[in-house]
Amino acid sequence: MRRIVLPAAALFALAAEPAAACLVCIALPERTVADQVIEAQTAVLAREDPEKPFAFAPVVAVKGDAAGPAIPGLVDSATRRRLAADPEAAVLFARDADGWTRLADATPELRVTVETILAAAPAWDAEADHASRFVFFAARHDHADAGVRALALAEISRAPYALIRTINPRLGRAEVVRLMRDPKMAEWAPIHILFLGLSDDPEDHAFVRRAFEAASVRGGLHLAAWATALAEIDGPPAIDRLRALYFEEPSRTPEDLAVAGPPSPMRAMSRAAASSPASSTRCSASTMSRRWSRSGSGAPSSARRRSGCCRWPSPSSWRSAARSASWACRCRRSRPA
Repeated sequence: MRRIVLPAAALFALAAEPAAACLVCIALPERTVADQVIEAQTAVLAREDPEKPFAFAPVVAVKGDAAGPAIPGLVDSATRRRLAADPEAAVLFARDADGWTRLADATPELRVTVETILAAAPAWDAEADHASRFVFFAARHDHADAGVRALALAEISRAPYALIRTINPRLGRAEVVRLMRDPKMAEWAPIHILFLGLSDDPEDHAFVRRAFEAASVRGGLHLAAWATALAEIDGPPAIDRLRALYFEEPSRTPEDLAVAGPPSPMRAMSRAAASSPASSTRCSASTMSRRWSRSGSGAPSSARRRSGCCRWPSPSSWRSAARSASWACRCRRSRPA
């Protein structure tokens, strides 16, 4: 399989203009579901308490002892219907010193995955680069269970790009496009765009080139991810193309340059930019920590939050976001060392 070393520093060097904004920012959870389960004192699968309607009660402890403080909050109507329709369905909760946190809707597949994670955690922690942990989740990037897939995508998205590039995606272009059009999967559009950049299919390459050119002209959604996918496919010529289409376009305004689309999950890029003497604008991973609230399905909710680097409003729908191209990334300015 052909691989081109991604010129990450070159991408950021393009942003070294007086009015430039960052091309790629990192939007990551402070802790993934896997982190929270591993670090929790107790993790349980809960269902509605048959003796107390609308209240949660633990049914299985996957870690620690389920005895202790009651799980607060009420069982919402959608969860009640799901639990009533499927006797094996549950909700995954974790408890630490701050109390209980609802992590995800649990299926038998998610339960098996969580138990495997807990069993493997000591060995993962013993590895300096956590490569085995990444391999575990990378193998589940296309899992049929939505909760397992969301858990895996969160882990993959925060990995160094050097690791992401080792994945051989099993998702075809049609499936990636379908996922990108699904509002419930909107959070995961950037990582799926990167998957297209890792494909060996010439038609996927042509699709990425067309999408990149369209995003460059509009300055719209996911320009950072499309640019990275193109750089993976075409190498340095992709940087020249981005410069010509976007940064050196005479009609481009500072406001246009401030729009780079939803942040692409590439930690390696921020490190390369921070160390590049040519770069005067950077997005540092240390300034990007953000909290994710999670919906009942276990996927990140559509509510947007602000981070130290990127701020973007909450689109009412996928289409409205595409029309407004309002996912803006504004970087803190810093001088090279």
